[in-house]
Amino acid sequence: MSDDDLTRRRVLQGIGITGVVGVTGYGQVTNGTHFGNATVRTEREVPEDDHGDRCPPVEYNLNTGYDQTDDELIPAGSKDDDWDVTGDEKNGAGTVPRDADVVGSNSWPTTFQDSQWISFEPDSGRRLPEEDTQYEYTYCFCLNEGYRNPELTLTLQADDLVEDIRLNGNPLPFSGDGDFQGAPIEETYTSRRYFQPGENCLTVVVRDTQQVVSGVNLVGQMRAENADCDCGCGGCDLSVEKHHEGQFAFGETGTYVVEVCNDGDGECTRAAVVEDELPDGVAFASASGNDWRVSVDNGTITAVHPNPGGLAPGECLPPLVVEVEIAPFEEFPTDIELLRNCADLLGSDEDAANDTGCDEIRCLEGKHAVQGGADDEFAGGNTEATSPSQGLQERIDLPIRDFDESGINKPFAHTFEVPQPPLAGDICEATLSFRARPNGANDNNDFLSLGLWHDDGTKDEEYSWSQSMGERNTPGIFPVQWSENQTGAHETTLDLSDLYNHSQPNADLVSYLRQHGRLDVMIHDDTEVDYMDLAVTYCCGDGTEECTLSVEKTVEEPFRLGDTGTYVIEVCNDGEVPCEEGPINVTDELPDGITLARAGGNGWGISQRNGTLVAEHPNTDGLEPGECLPALYIEVEVPEEYPATDEIRNCVRLFVDDRATAEDCVQHTVTQRER
Repeated sequence: MSDDDLTRRRVLQGIGITGVVGVTGYGQVTNGTHFGNATVRTEREVPEDDHGDRCPPVEYNLNTGYDQTDDELIPAGSKDDDWDVTGDEKNGAGTVPRDADVVGSNSWPTTFQDSQWISFEPDSGRRLPEEDTQYEYTYCFCLNEGYRNPELTLTLQADDLVEDIRLNGNPLPFSGDGDFQGAPIEETYTSRRYFQPGENCLTVVVRDTQQVVSGVNLVGQMRAENADCDCGCGGCDLSVEKHHEGQFAFGETGTYVVEVCNDGDGECTRAAVVEDELPDGVAFASASGNDWRVSVDNGTITAVHPNPGGLAPGECLPPLVVEVEIAPFEEFPTDIELLRNCADLLGSDEDAANDTGCDEIRCLEGKHAVQGGADDEFAGGNTEATSPSQGLQERIDLPIRDFDESGINKPFAHTFEVPQPPLAGDICEATLSFRARPNGANDNNDFLSLGLWHDDGTKDEEYSWSQSMGERNTPGIFPVQWSENQTGAHETTLDLSDLYNHSQPNADLVSYLRQHGRLDVMIHDDTEVDYMDLAVTYCCGDGTEECTLSVEKTVEEPFRLGDTGTYVIEVCNDGEVPCEEGPINVTDELPDGITLARAGGNGWGISQRNGTLVAEHPNTDGLEPGECLPALYIEVEVPEEYPATDEIRNCVRLFVDDRATAEDCVQHTVTQRER
């Protein structure tokens, strides 16, 4: 699932209406809602009449060593009660979260504006008994169930390194290591997948490598709309989303899907009315959807759903499926670079920003034929003109024959110009079909040449191919002696991606067509041509798009105290092109208290780094679409006594070429061992 696919309606469906935060009513917004040791800040006062039918936005100041309430720096030696720190007991720092210490010693690096360094103790000069330890700094904030458009911006540096950044236990992608001697880490996160209604906790893991007291310096903001946790939001907010299914192609039927959902925090009872003005080149064919009533007027679709049962928060109406006809290649507008189609919700509600859902298609597939001459079986007296390029005319020093023109010592020459509209994909297939016959008794030296002749008449040797028309000392295009006395008319179709002659086996002119959009044809010099057609196929992507790897983590059997349990990790190709990348790596930081017993899987190499399991697969043979690597099994030991918890959350991250590309988490419980 992509970031855009993880919409709020799915979040609401997962947690229900009541969610995890309480409603305190309108009026005064309190300074904070307490979650454990960390304080979730709400920093603004909202007048009684400012709520309307929606909740206010929130904006949290995440700066370390900064007092959000008094809007000033916290003095050195004091505590920052917005940031918790969890230390490493090997160096005398407690493993129970507590308020971080604010450090202002001159021995610390320069801070960002309006911030201070924070640490697990105020004495920056103390030597530590152990090196290479880690410390976690955590800041928590609250988002209302109805939050929208979250944005988390961070700039941070560490003494010594930033080992990890997590939000709600899930790793966030970031670049650099944050070493204060180098460039700071600067990141912005807006994907809904990272956030959740209610408590959200940001954790920065700092690694100490120099055996001295370490810390972190951070400035950042967290913003979201309709997100104040101290507000009761009960408004209806219909939203619309539109997407297409499958690959659209010239001259074929395509499918759009329109989905209307309640993104608000109150029930929606009114009818839903959607209007969709189809773009040029797209015509309405049909529509379907339970209880949807559809009409069409001059290319504009109007669809009404009575919504008889109402929509609770997070619920959606039955999808509206619209079938459309895409204009043929020859009729499709040539000036369209982006096929954009939007569906609009009519009638105002809580948030007009989500009342339009748009779909964009940047590529169309299809076939197109460029015709030369007429397929009339050499109808007498009915010649059709050829259109040779300047290069062919410079190359040939004899009169050039037209289609259906007879005679000897007169070469045939014609140039195909292949259109490449902005919305069409790349040329991926091409064939050349023609009917020809010899005109003289000594035509067995005639040959066909394909390629590119430059304007000065020279031939581009990189993109060229030639073959005798009939059999000579080697096989020709036609399996006959090419002579008027021994043969009549013959037809053939040549695959331009797989042309053969004795000196150029498997020549490929498709890449040439893709690059130049032109094909020069010459037959020398006593052959009559009835017709010649060039058919090309346009493909979207042409196999050059990146493959799509996914990772999934599951629990094989329930985990029990004092026993072993097994995680199963699968990496699959969910895309439409092969995945040749490698090696493929996954990392798994096991939950506290659970230890690795063994791990393995066909082709997987296993190692451990600082308590994190790292597995690598070479992917030597690649993965075709739909294929998966051999499963990776991780067997772990659960102690007899394990901290009481409702659920354990364990995540796996997928890396390709040292780049994080996907992750998946599993949540499960630990039960008593069966007796």
